[in-house]
Amino acid sequence: MENLYLIVGRSMAGKDTVTNLVAKITGLSKVVSCTDAKIRSDQRNGREHWFMTPSEMDLLLESEQILAYTKIGDSRYCVPEKDVGGLTRLYIIDPEGVQSLSSDRFRLVPFYIHVPEEIRRKRGMERQSFNMDERLAAEDAEFSAYEKTGSYIEIDNSQDNPQIAADKIAYMIRQIERGAVILTRRGEEIVNNYLEGLRFRRNMILAAGEDTADKTGLPVIQDILNDIGRYTAADGSYISGWGITDHIDADPLCLQRGMDFI
Repeated sequence: MENLYLIVGRSMAGKDTVTNLVAKITGLSKVVSCTDAKIRSDQRNGREHWFMTPSEMDLLLESEQILAYTKIGDSRYCVPEKDVGGLTRLYIIDPEGVQSLSSDRFRLVPFYIHVPEEIRRKRGMERQSFNMDERLAAEDAEFSAYEKTGSYIEIDNSQDNPQIAADKIAYMIRQIERGAVILTRRGEEIVNNYLEGLRFRRNMILAAGEDTADKTGLPVIQDILNDIGRYTAADGSYISGWGITDHIDADPLCLQRGMDFI
């Protein structure tokens, strides 16, 4: 199964710039979606999108297996599954499109490009090609709901140098292609809370003299990642208990591929 790398982020987060840099580093190509939106003067057919008429879009949707579909205003955007795969596996997509993705060919790896609103507003003012207040308001509900899931790898792109974010994504892509396990933001929170709970209970047990810890060491994040790589079930679930002290075990840690780890 191939990995399909999804690049998600709000307006002015720098998705295109970062993705172009990642493509140069990794040798992967961007997925180019089809749309019946009108082409702008600063766009080129086949670069940002493949532009088509509404009737051509109707025919495409009826005749092809569609990997992802979304609608923004009156304009439709989609990607035929046949256009994805091989080296073409970097896909800039919005949360609605992520939810519409359906394929047995690809393992989805979402990267969320995070930039604070004040920085995105500044970037929008410098571009001055659209009303920033309207753009932010229009996308807020969709992105706020997606952010709450935490089921993505969060990448900070608030600095002036997008190469930093691109290098981080490229490094993670190389690791994932080699079979490494990466925690999502949600997974990081769950695992960190679990480890903190282990330390707290261990200290309480030892302070009360209820048990010893001569032969039991507490895990660190890398131990958890290694264990996930070895013992994840076929359905993507990971359930494993860890010892707190020599004779007392913790409740199991439960994680799910796609939600908590990649």
